Amino acid sequence: MILVDAQHFAKRYQPAGVVDLATLTGASVVALGEWGAAALFTNDHAWAGAIRAAAAFTGERLWRVPMYAQYAGKLCTQVADLKNTAGRTGGVGASAYFLSIRLASIFTERAAVGV
Repeated sequence: MILVDAQHFAKRYQPAGVVDLATLTGASVVALGEWGAAALFTNDHAWAGAIRAAAAFTGERLWRVPMYAQYAGKLCTQVADLKNTAGRTGGVGASAYFLSIRLASIFTERAAVGV
């Protein structure tokens, strides 16, 4: 939840883009492996291109993972605005979607490779 607070704070400065680095509870490692690529989530194709170019320049491997609107349904609950877990399936995408809906500006989630 501290990441959401940090994103909310960043919105004050109206950034052109925000990149946050998170493990997303290890779901990226399950999806891409311990020594594979980092998962890249963004809602902007041009921003994704810039992030991928920077990653290529530094030798970091990224794999863009979709953020489907259907993830919103996995975050619904009767006792709060949202829940921050989507259950066993779709965890990495739902986690990124949870973070993205809390940030109005361009969003990029780069889930760290298994560290």
